[in-house]
This record gives sequence, C-alpha cells and structure tokens, in this order.
Amino acid sequence: YTRSLHDSLPIYTDNLTMVQGLVPTLELSLKLHLQYQGEEWERVDAQRYLTDLQRLLTLGQDQRADLAKANLIRTKPLIDAGKFEEAIDAAQEKFRLVLEVLGPQHPDYLSSLEELGDVYESSQRYEDAEHQYRTTLELVKTTLGEHHPLYVVGLNRLGDIYFATKQYGAAENYLQQSLRSEEHTS
Repeated sequence: YTRSLHDSLPIYTDNLTMVQGLVPTLELSLKLHLQYQGEEWERVDAQRYLTDLQRLLTLGQDQRADLAKANLIRTKPLIDAGKFEEAIDAAQEKFRLVLEVLGPQHPDYLSSLEELGDVYESSQRYEDAEHQYRTTLELVKTTLGEHHPLYVVGLNRLGDIYFATKQYGAAENYLQQSLRSEEHTS
C-alpha cells in the first residue's frame, strides 16, 4: 500500500491539499510497515516514501511542474521506434530535472540515472551505459546497501553490458556477485 501511494505522487504534484491529506495515511502505513515487516530495505523504502511526500509539500509551483514533467517523460516508446537520439535527449532531460528539483539523495535520482543507462545500452553506447550503471550501483551500495534488490539489479545490468561487449570474464563475475547478493535479499 505504501508503494502504491508513492507511485501516485506524480498525479498529486499540482494538488497540495490532496498531498497534505495523504501524509497521515502514509505515516500510519509506515508505522504498520515498520511494526510488521522484517526486511531492513523495506523499512528504508517505506521511510523514504514518507520523506518524498513531505518533501513534495515544500516544493514551489515551478518545481512541482518540473517534477510532473520529469515523471511524464517516457523513453521506451522512443527506443521501440528506433529513435535512440531522441530517447537519450529525453532521458538526459529527465535526469536533469530530477537532479535539479529533488537532488542526488532522492531515490528518483537513482531511477533516472539507471534509466539513462538503459537508454545508452539500448543505443549500443556501452561505455556510457557502463558508466551510468557503475555510478548507480555505487550509489545504491552506499545509500541502500548490498542487500537491497536494486543492488542485485545493478550487478545484473553490469553483467549484461560486459556480456554484450564480449567481456565474458567480467560478465560472469558480476552475475555471480548478483546471485550471491540475491540470496541475502530473498
């Protein structure tokens, strides 16, 4: 339930009354989540969702508009249509807006960084993708820890990059690390 509230935040960026009304619900959800959920990463995520909601209340109208714009940017249809340069431009714009409005400590920063890596990978710009994925992986490791599911995803993505560039030893190393990390997240 907490995640579904967080996922709907972009819808509420123009309606502060709605956001203010969600804070008590999310706080209660967080308290219940903390009481009944055992996984540390789940508690961290629940706390982060509440922080997101509270942060949204402090944004100015222009910042909320930029955030809504960033949340509307979709790169997958561009990639599917083979419009890789447009997809890269869109992903870079989303990354810029998220960084500007929310800052580098926000989880959406990680998501937009990872999405930019995905676009580079789809465009076969493997060096750029590797850089984005490495940066994302290090941020996930330092902010969420090695047992968070996003860390496993990051290891897999680097393994995929190395496999695509025929660096099979490195690919195997990252994929094995992924399997070991996944054992701790299950």
